Amino acid sequence: MTPEWYGQYYETEYRQQMARYYRTQAYFRPDALYQSQLKYGRWVTEYLRRNGIEQVSSILDIGSSTGGLLQTLGEKFGAQVTGVEPSPEEGDFANGNGVRTVTGLFEDIDFNQEEQFDLITCTLTFNHLLDPHLVVEKVRRLLKPGGLFYVDCIDFFGFCEYQGAFFNAVQIDHVSMFVPATLQAMCEVVGLEVLPGSLYCDRFQSAQALAKQRAAGIPFLHVRLLAKPGVPKAPPQAFQTIRAELDRLRLSPLRTFLKLKTRPATHRFSDLHGRIRRRASALLRNS
Repeated sequence: MTPEWYGQYYETEYRQQMARYYRTQAYFRPDALYQSQLKYGRWVTEYLRRNGIEQVSSILDIGSSTGGLLQTLGEKFGAQVTGVEPSPEEGDFANGNGVRTVTGLFEDIDFNQEEQFDLITCTLTFNHLLDPHLVVEKVRRLLKPGGLFYVDCIDFFGFCEYQGAFFNAVQIDHVSMFVPATLQAMCEVVGLEVLPGSLYCDRFQSAQALAKQRAAGIPFLHVRLLAKPGVPKAPPQAFQTIRAELDRLRLSPLRTFLKLKTRPATHRFSDLHGRIRRRASALLRNS
């Protein structure tokens, strides 16, 4: 689609399409999104602290949705927070909860020359960007000296293996897909230096660590990193290495078939489980 159509798509259609695809509304109501983002914010806080981040005074989130991530990070670090979100409904929800949110695409927002941030986050959004290189350049300009960029996106190779087939891992809303090497290179070519030890790919974690993530509702097919302003590097000549890794993926047409057939039942069960939990919580509050 053209940039104009993608803008309309995210404003009005995206969540409804996802709900139809997964055959459930439960995950995509603003209140449900908000609660999941609060939970994810706690995980991100732990990740940042594991990487030595203890003090942050200003945070910008790209694709901030209902503001749950910013709500948690703002409270944990005592920081001023700003979100940019293309969906008016989700942006209004965030503003209603006291999370300052600007409605629009990050690429189109004009920031004041003096407006810079200690931490810029882009979680579950980077795959949706029409021009990720342009976005990372803009992030570099908006970071304070010593500031940090936290990005979290789908690891395409892990997603392919999980889905069972290459074609089933391609979606119209995922304009660009990354693996750890290409995500790191995307940052480095514009002058963002990846912090040693911060590159975290779920595909390389232990089964116990991933089970813990999934139980907590944290994405488990992703790659994450922290980067700080540095010196631009030439892009690595890594195509053949990455292509060879793609050829070695463990793909399974049978797994794809089973996922397509069982997905509706799985999500209907999740819907029912969510309704029971909300009903039980309401009864407990009223008792």
